[in-house]
Amino acid sequence: MFASPVPSMVSTLSSRVLSFDEAVEMDYSPALLVPISSALSFHADPEYHKACKPGFITYFEEMYERDTQAPQEVVFQPRHYSDLEVGGIVVKEFLSHREELPLGWRVGFLHGWLSALALTNRVAAQEGAEVLCVLVQSERTRHTKQQTHTND
Repeated sequence: MFASPVPSMVSTLSSRVLSFDEAVEMDYSPALLVPISSALSFHADPEYHKACKPGFITYFEEMYERDTQAPQEVVFQPRHYSDLEVGGIVVKEFLSHREELPLGWRVGFLHGWLSALALTNRVAAQEGAEVLCVLVQSERTRHTKQQTHTND
């Protein structure tokens, strides 16, 4: 993979959406994480920081498939997600790992994934971030209620 042009691209990202060819060549950098709601503040959580990069990388890795003509070869097949599909992916990933992964990891992974998506589709990434925010607030409320019942 090529070295990432992060310093020159960070300012460009605010002005335009990248093509899949441009985006797939980007190496992960925390500078590429899209701003998210303060309700999702996990900056002090080490699990969050560990998970952002895998989430970012996974977004693109999911687009590599075996070539049907040459099964030993892998080809890049860009996927275009609707806002609804992104919301469904966020919900599925967030809830399916609820028991085995800490909240900070799940938020970091999805923040990284949504940040990679934002390189090519900012609108869908923003919708996904809003869904993530609702899920986090719900999870925190659920956790608070469980602690209250445990202490009774």
